[in-house]
Amino acid sequence: MKSVFLCLLLLNILYGLWQLQDRSAERALREVADQTLEQGLPAVAPGEETIPLVPPAREPAAPLCVNFGTFTRAVRAEQLLQRLLALGIQSSVVEREVPGEPDFWVVMDVEGGRREALAQITILQDRDVESYLITEGPLVDNVSFGIYQSEAEAGNRQAELDSQGYPARVQRIEQKNTEYLVQVAQSARRLVDQALLSRLQVDFPKLQQQYQVCSSTDEA
Repeated sequence: MKSVFLCLLLLNILYGLWQLQDRSAERALREVADQTLEQGLPAVAPGEETIPLVPPAREPAAPLCVNFGTFTRAVRAEQLLQRLLALGIQSSVVEREVPGEPDFWVVMDVEGGRREALAQITILQDRDVESYLITEGPLVDNVSFGIYQSEAEAGNRQAELDSQGYPARVQRIEQKNTEYLVQVAQSARRLVDQALLSRLQVDFPKLQQQYQVCSSTDEA
C-alpha cells in the first residue's frame, strides 16, 4: 500500500513538472511572435492613420477616332464630311495649325515713327530703290525691302543694300499653315473598313486613314 502511494505521488510530481514546462514554452513562443510583429510593422505616430497598400488605379486609355485627310482646303474636307454623313457615319471636320516654311523679310529700322519712315521711303524711291511702309505687326512703321522665301535671296538683297549705303537686316518670319481632317466619331468607328476606304479613294485619290486620340467634341 505504501508503495502504491509513493508511485501515485511520483506521477503527480512528474505531471506537475510537465505542465510547468509546457506553459513556459508556450509563453516563450508568444513573446517571440509578439516581438517579430513589432519589428516587422512600421511604427505609427500617435494620431496618424495607417494607409492600406492599394495599387493605384490605372487611367482609362484615351479613345481613338479614325481621321481621314489631310486637306489643305476646307471645301474638300466638307465634301468628304457630307459623303460620310450620307452613309450614316457620324463625323466632323477638325481644323489644326501646322508649322509652315518661314519667310525672310529685309527691313530697315527707322526711329521716329511713321512720319520718319515715310520720309525715308520718299528718298529711297527717288533713288529707284523699291521700298514699302510696314503698316502692321511687330515691325510696324519701319521700311520693307521685300519678303523672300529663301534666306539666301534675302541675304543677297541685304548685302546689295548695304553696298549702296542703306542699312538693312533680315527678319525671319515663322509661318503657320492650316490643314483639315475629317474625324469619324468613336461610336461610328466600326463602320469604317477597307471597302469604305477604297470607295472613298475614287473621289479622293490621296486620302489617308489614321487613328488618333479623339477631339473633345467627338468622343461620343
